[in-house]
Amino acid sequence: MRKRLILATLCLGLMFGFANPTFMVPKPTYSHGQIGLLLVNPDIVKMVKEGSSEPLVAARTKSIKSEFDTPLHSLTELRRTGPGAPVPVAANEADDSDGTRTQQDEVSFVAPVVFPGQASNRRSAPIRLSTVTKKLLQRLDRPVTIYLFDRASGFQRYSRLLSLYSSASHYLTVRYIDPNRAPALVRRFDVRNYGSIYIVLGQQRVKASDPTEQSITEAIVRVLMGEATICFVEGHGERELNDVNRKGYSKFERFLADIDARATAVNIKDGRPIVSSCDLLVIAGPKDDYSPTETGTIRKYVNNGGRAMLMLDAGVKLPNLEKLMGGWGIKVRNDLVLDWNRAAVRIFGKPPHMPVILHYGSNPIGKQLEHVATLFPLTRSFGVSMAAPADVSANVVCQTSKESFGVEDFNPNVRQVSFRPGKDIKGPLAVAVASTISAKGLSKGEGRVVAFGTSLLPANAYLGFQANRELLRYSIRWLLGHDGSGSAR
Repeated sequence: MRKRLILATLCLGLMFGFANPTFMVPKPTYSHGQIGLLLVNPDIVKMVKEGSSEPLVAARTKSIKSEFDTPLHSLTELRRTGPGAPVPVAANEADDSDGTRTQQDEVSFVAPVVFPGQASNRRSAPIRLSTVTKKLLQRLDRPVTIYLFDRASGFQRYSRLLSLYSSASHYLTVRYIDPNRAPALVRRFDVRNYGSIYIVLGQQRVKASDPTEQSITEAIVRVLMGEATICFVEGHGERELNDVNRKGYSKFERFLADIDARATAVNIKDGRPIVSSCDLLVIAGPKDDYSPTETGTIRKYVNNGGRAMLMLDAGVKLPNLEKLMGGWGIKVRNDLVLDWNRAAVRIFGKPPHMPVILHYGSNPIGKQLEHVATLFPLTRSFGVSMAAPADVSANVVCQTSKESFGVEDFNPNVRQVSFRPGKDIKGPLAVAVASTISAKGLSKGEGRVVAFGTSLLPANAYLGFQANRELLRYSIRWLLGHDGSGSAR
């Protein structure tokens, strides 16, 4: 009987992964009040990156084009857990005191700050600010205040990290607020959750997305820079911001508003210039090519320090835009990428023509995406030109696995695709690239470009997949220079 019990226990362990942790996806560690991403087990990442040893096989589908209308079945969305509970309205509505404590009042607290993916039980582990954050704080020339709203008993969770900020610049002050003692301040800031952090400069106020160095520093940059204007080019069949359908951008527009960016449509036909107030130009899935005059306008804008994001769909020929991007060291391929990494297909449930990306390049965008997954539905690929001009530097942001390949000369009406030796290109393939262009004017910094092989990445149906939002957020931050890696737009 005992032998049977032991055997049954071992069988259950094998079924559920207890005996083989490689196939287990651990429950992610959350920051205080954070909605976490599903962080993939490094062992699983390794397995997925190594891919299957089976040869590439033909992909037979009823119609690749019909997959635009296939519902997205993503992994279960993680819900908010832990202390990020709603802040109750205080009973004493007449209390107008701000209930604050200064950093000096909290110097005895030494509890650690939990970073995404980091265990919370390492109390003695030292924490330091990154070089980027230190340089930003050293350049402050105006008073900035960090407000932390939490129960008094919870202040210690943040004091180690926040004290590093206040000690790095005499222009920065940290105030600890107990919402129950400062109802007026809670109403003014519209605080909804314990653990909320706000950055204030004069009348400007920005909420940090979570209590980590990365998010706090990003919020400081945002409050210093003010609201960004992102211009979406229209007139060539591009995707529309007000479209609420699966392929529309209505959720993307709301996402931009959440990161203090205002989206607006612009038309550059007939030689109309790109207005100086445009901080970032977006070209999202055009169905028709741009005229030489229009590409000339875009080239002038970027080469003089402008920033641009281009999303070009597979099966759409855009020779003038392709030529423009070639001048920035980006070779646009006319293909459709299929990724036959069986592990990725099994874990995330996506077909080969919707590659799940786990490989990221050395660009500052990709460095922030280790151990997370992004989805590139129906994407084309890019090459990085080795013969780019001396003032241009292009590199890979996202790439597929070695089990992928690009179907050359793809068109959306094809009913069957397969790998053709000597014609199609084997992976890994770049599906997102970035380029930096030294600006012609000495005082205008540098131009920056990010290119994605699909305009479905931020579409309503796919924006919520795993780390797609983070990829877009980091790309926009890098483009605007809000990551501290170069001049800001």
